[in-house]
Amino acid sequence: MLHFLAYGNSDQASFRDLEVRQCFDILTVPSTIASYYSDATAAFVLSSQLDYMIEPRTPLFQEMLQAPRASHYTLAAEMGETVNAHLNKGGEVVDGNSRYFSPEFYSDDVCREMVTSMVDFQRQYGGRSAQITDKLNRYRKLLAEATGDSGTTERNDEKREPSYILCPYFAVRSFSDKWWKVVGRTWNAATQLDDPGVISPVVSMSDPSLLREAIEQVPSTLSSKVFFWIPGFDEKQASLHSLVQVRSVVADLNEEYDLFNLYGGYFSILLGKFGLAGFNNGLGYSESREWPTLDSTGAAPARYYVRKLHAYVSTATASAIVEADPAFACECSVCRGGRLPTELTYHELKRHFALARAWEIEIANSASLPDLRDTLRADSSRCDNLRNRLPSHLRIPTDHLNRWAEALDS
Repeated sequence: MLHFLAYGNSDQASFRDLEVRQCFDILTVPSTIASYYSDATAAFVLSSQLDYMIEPRTPLFQEMLQAPRASHYTLAAEMGETVNAHLNKGGEVVDGNSRYFSPEFYSDDVCREMVTSMVDFQRQYGGRSAQITDKLNRYRKLLAEATGDSGTTERNDEKREPSYILCPYFAVRSFSDKWWKVVGRTWNAATQLDDPGVISPVVSMSDPSLLREAIEQVPSTLSSKVFFWIPGFDEKQASLHSLVQVRSVVADLNEEYDLFNLYGGYFSILLGKFGLAGFNNGLGYSESREWPTLDSTGAAPARYYVRKLHAYVSTATASAIVEADPAFACECSVCRGGRLPTELTYHELKRHFALARAWEIEIANSASLPDLRDTLRADSSRCDNLRNRLPSHLRIPTDHLNRWAEALDS
């Protein structure tokens, strides 16, 4: 199973950390960051020696775009002249500076222009290295200092393309949603480009019961490496029925498609047992995404990832749990020696999360499905027994552990 880890603008130090770099497979770069911090991001990504992909983020330009930020304008410039003009030169102005992008706006011609522009942006990303030599040298030096590997300054493979080329996409509620027709137009436009077989479609469907049919409608001439996003699907909050539906889609389609969850957590790791090829999340954030609040951004809050809970809690709550029951203590290189979560710095919390996620993948790979189910139930019971020894106001999430176990067993 491949682990994609999303890059945030405050994460450069973390992604230069040798331990963090060993905890994931693909660096995911949001197109807002790739377009706004254009040269700096390209220099960081291309000098990192990491495999990477660029995530289009085109649902930002779907329906209402509230008070566009600078990164929205730079991304619009990469989406073609028509989208750029709609944002910059009037378009449909609502509530002062906001813009409305209707399904009708994305005609066949606009979709063709947008898909061509966004695919070219990804395909040509590695070619930027010749234009940013000074910045590349600076980031190569920083990487060498962080890893202790002076050889990183001597390698010269920055011209590599992304590992995956993603087709622009939009959030869809159902097949009767007008945006589903727009998605069809983007797929049709992608099939007309050179080498469409390497362009991965992104299937977004908010109703898990429709996900299978949506994936099956992907044109056969596009890549069978398909990314999916279920807007609003939070693995820890999802109902048992929804969890089972997603598990069934993965189990039934994994021989025909390589399926990647664009926003996922530990339940996605468990779905690797059913054939999920990979999943994506950020360093302490983005295990799920709502729509239309996709543009909610910012640094991850300072919180601690409790491995046995497979969930984030406040550092104070995590410390209380560990002090009450040492079985919940983490033995990663950050926490080793009895350090409490409240004693960790912000970047140490991120590094701990990366190591915890790698640990989760390792145990899922090595344990049998029945053992994983039993462990989920046992950890839930252990934490429930702990509640009487903790202040009543502390919120400790455990319900998801039993739902996950049942979803794997249904």
